[in-house]
Amino acid sequence: MKTLGIINCCKKKVGKGYAIDVYQGTLFKLLLKYVSLKCNNIKILSSKYGLIDLQTIIELYDVVFFKQYIAKNTNTIVLSSKEKKEWAQKVYNDLQNEIKKYDELHFYINIYFMQYLKPILDKNKVNYKWFKFEGCLGKNISKYQKLLEKENDKH
Repeated sequence: MKTLGIINCCKKKVGKGYAIDVYQGTLFKLLLKYVSLKCNNIKILSSKYGLIDLQTIIELYDVVFFKQYIAKNTNTIVLSSKEKKEWAQKVYNDLQNEIKKYDELHFYINIYFMQYLKPILDKNKVNYKWFKFEGCLGKNISKYQKLLEKENDKH
């Protein structure tokens, strides 16, 4: 079965460059490694750019879905409910070509993204699986470290 893995962006970013190099979060790096073992291709979901390739050139940005991700003393933009719905529709539109190329989409993304995407995916009968995150960041880092260890033991 041919699958596309779609992973979360992350808060920790450096400079301007390829998305794969700009995103520096621990969970992002773990997901990148794990999903590369499980799926035929990987794309990133960005709160600013939507669905992007690993090699898409991006710049630093501070756009978030929810206020709890705002760092102190920043000019962070929190998307409104309307903007989140528009973001989800844009992501779905961008997924159209991918849906034709893959048997199934595997989402390794947070609930904040998925709550806006899921209604559109379900309405359009997209074949996908959502690998939910478990609570806090630390739990997810631990989960994917263990999953990667298991995968490495297989090889």
